[in-house]
Amino acid sequence: MEATKQPIGEPITTRVARLSEGLRRLLLLDALIVLVVATVVYFGRFSLVTVSEVEFSEYMASPTIIFSTFSPDTKIVATGSECQINLRKTSDGEALRRHPLDTGKSRLDGRFGVSFSSDSRLIAVSDIGLGRYFQPGSRIEFFSVASGNFVCSIQLQHSASYYAISPRVNQVAVFEEEWVSRAGSRERKVRVGFWSVPEGKLMFTLPIPEQIEIRPMFAYAPDGESLAVGHSDGTISLWQLPEAQCIRVFRGPTEPVSLIAFSPGGDIMASVHSEGAIALWRVSDGTLIDVIKSKSNIAQIVFSPKGALLAAYSVGEHRAESTIWVWRLPDSRLVASRTWHNWEVHSLAFASDNELLAVGRITRQPRPAWVLFLEDWLDKIFRRRPAEPPMDHCGCFAIRFSIQKMRVRGSR
Repeated sequence: MEATKQPIGEPITTRVARLSEGLRRLLLLDALIVLVVATVVYFGRFSLVTVSEVEFSEYMASPTIIFSTFSPDTKIVATGSECQINLRKTSDGEALRRHPLDTGKSRLDGRFGVSFSSDSRLIAVSDIGLGRYFQPGSRIEFFSVASGNFVCSIQLQHSASYYAISPRVNQVAVFEEEWVSRAGSRERKVRVGFWSVPEGKLMFTLPIPEQIEIRPMFAYAPDGESLAVGHSDGTISLWQLPEAQCIRVFRGPTEPVSLIAFSPGGDIMASVHSEGAIALWRVSDGTLIDVIKSKSNIAQIVFSPKGALLAAYSVGEHRAESTIWVWRLPDSRLVASRTWHNWEVHSLAFASDNELLAVGRITRQPRPAWVLFLEDWLDKIFRRRPAEPPMDHCGCFAIRFSIQKMRVRGSR
């Protein structure tokens, strides 16, 4: 009787099955690693990369009303409140000069109160934006950035809500408002007037028809020979200076214009509208190039030195959240973004090396509404006097972002 041969070891089918299962696990692990790496690369490319941070403290009379803005050459950042201005180096936050203000004569608006001239040699201090609340007129005072010496003053007859310094630093455009009594009612009259620097005299005004409601927003072209003025119906009129002649009207989004900016070359103009849309225009013929949709309230837009990038920031509903975006031009593709929940951005600027700078202040998360209601309720019951604004140090800082690391060119 012939002996039956028994298989040695595991059956071949079992070994093949185990090998196949191991192969599947290995392929699954490799796919997972590839997915993680791809996710890191993808989101890393679309987030701003922090290169350096500079933190400093500011002594504020009213910590809730502060400002900070860059000089055009991005070497200096001006920070302060309604009682003083501090000039610091952007590179390391070193204090350069403190400029106290006479609060009996000057009050600063947190957004438009301080501006630099295009050559970064002069700094303008004004109560524009607040004049209608505190005094019938408004004033713009110019000081030397290097020495702090007074240069000139422009005294306006009426209250004003916005102004812009010419790139040639020889004039200032001011949006003035006046209430006139007619037939027992009060009517609002507005104008854009041009004042000479350093003489401080009114030279001319734009002949805008009264039935066209203009917004307190305009911007000089880089050559200083034209001025773009926003209107409430979303249109923008371009005026030739000093002839004060309207040469072109830009028509696109119908929401009111809130911001206007020109590219360094002056060939592209960007406008922000109240619904968060950013319109890009070709200045030569008024063509609407593109509209970038945004659900946020954009507070500032700025072009890179060569006009290849457009950056913007917005402040959250409770002013405790800020978001920065960077788009590539001319295809309007988002190449970077970043959001903070405890930092209030005040100003953006591109340095000459194409790096993006941001400055702002550290914010405290807002208290719940029921806490504020309870405190107000207790104050009324016990007739407690509301606490005075504390004299406190406000933590501010500037951040430098690398644009070169975002693979802007050819990114998809």
